[in-house]
Amino acid sequence: TLFKDLGEFDKKANTRKAVDKDSQYILSIRGTELSTNKTEETIKDLHTDFLLGTNRHTKQYFDMIDFIEIKVKPIIYDDITQSYAKMTIVGHSLGGYLAQMFALTYSYLVDKVYTYNAPLESRSVA
Repeated sequence: TLFKDLGEFDKKANTRKAVDKDSQYILSIRGTELSTNKTEETIKDLHTDFLLGTNRHTKQYFDMIDFIEIKVKPIIYDDITQSYAKMTIVGHSLGGYLAQMFALTYSYLVDKVYTYNAPLESRSVA
């Protein structure tokens, strides 16, 4: 999910405080979702977790690339400067892996990366 930080509202000035261009977008990526009523989705997520343990790219990685290219990049592109705003990337578990892969693939779009309970992709890159 892509969020845009509109800035803190200043009640006295009745306006929003400015947010730095490279700090206003936050991409949040969820992790493995275990659910008893979504059996097929749960099995896919568990299979993906297995692939992570064997150091292979996952379908979710390629889905993320499509999402970034089709949905996100047009939103964060600035026609005036002809450049992309940088984003803060946040991910948990599988989403943390995807956040790291995003940072490796799109380093020019990344301001900061935060991961929680995620496998360390950086070990295979270092």
